[in-house]
Amino acid sequence: MSYSKTIVLTNYDGETFVVDEVVAVEPQTIEHMIEDGCANTSIPLPNVTSKILSKVIEHCKKHVETPNSNEKAAKADLKSFDFDFVKADQGTLFDLILAMNYLNIKELLDLIYQTVADMIKGKTPEEEEEMRRVNAWVFSCFVGVTCLYFKSKKM
Repeated sequence: MSYSKTIVLTNYDGETFVVDEVVAVEPQTIEHMIEDGCANTSIPLPNVTSKILSKVIEHCKKHVETPNSNEKAAKADLKSFDFDFVKADQGTLFDLILAMNYLNIKELLDLIYQTVADMIKGKTPEEEEEMRRVNAWVFSCFVGVTCLYFKSKKM
C-alpha cells in the first residue's frame, strides 16, 4: 500500500529511511515534529539506531495497513504479528524501550514492557539478579523509565 506524501527519517547512524507519512506519524514525537513544521526535508532521530528504526517502521507499517475493524481475522493477524515482533533478545528489547520512550509509541511500549515483565516472571531472585548484572546499563535506564511510565499512568 502506498500513500501520496513521504517523510525522510534520519537516524543515529546517519542512515535515511523514506516512509509514507501515514506510517511516519504513528510515533507521536514525529507527528508533533511534522505539525510544528520541523519536517522540511528530513526528521532527525539521533536516539535511534538503524536496526531499531527498521523494526519500529515495520511495526508502524503493519499497524497502519491492517484494517481497524472488529474483524476477528484482522485482530488475530495483528496479535500474531505483535507476538512475533517482540521475540527478540534482551538487548534489542531494551533498545526498543528506549526508542519507544523517545518516539512516544505507547501501544508498542506497553507490548515491550509486558514482554520484559514476562521474561522476569518466575525467575528466582538469583536469576533475576544475574539478568540485572549482565544488563546493568539497561536495567538502570529501564527502572527509571518504568517509574516515570507508571507514574504517568496514575495521573
